[in-house]
Amino acid sequence: YAITSASKAGFIPVIPPVLVKPAAMEGTGFLGQAAENVFHLKDEDFY
Repeated sequence: YAITSASKAGFIPVIPPVLVKPAAMEGTGFLGQAAENVFHLKDEDFY
């Protein structure tokens, strides 16, 4: 009900990208196994 009402009022739901620090990627083990498949913001040092 809520999303229908909000949409009728002009609200557009979005899902923003999740950005995490390198320590979080390394700590979960995800960076090692899939590093070539992960987008990295070099200037900001986020994945």
